[in-house]
Amino acid sequence: MQRTGIGVRQEKFEDYLILFEFGSGSRLDVEFEVIEIFGECVSPDAKEILYTVFTGNAWDGTPDIDKADTWLTGHIKWDGCSNWRFVEQERSMLHFCGKELAMGVGRLFGKMYEIAKREMGDNYFVED
Repeated sequence: MQRTGIGVRQEKFEDYLILFEFGSGSRLDVEFEVIEIFGECVSPDAKEILYTVFTGNAWDGTPDIDKADTWLTGHIKWDGCSNWRFVEQERSMLHFCGKELAMGVGRLFGKMYEIAKREMGDNYFVED
């Protein structure tokens, strides 16, 4: 997925930026890419989001979304089935500092299902 391509939309949710678009040129599935938010820089003039990037020796933040590391990719289909790849896990283990952050992954998946249902409209055939 091109992060800034035509048709790509994004929503900030908790500690993540969710990018999404229709897959395969149809309205029967929604593709997702998730980028972890490293932090925010706040100044009197603006607030800038920093996205997580691994610099070779340590984690850091970048304001450039194109340089940010992908945390998760996948898609949700019209029937509610989904497939996911934790890209982050290919570099290291998934790490959470406490129960609340670990539970955030479940809330993230819930949010992506809400987005899929909203985007597919009448093409989404799953009852909640």
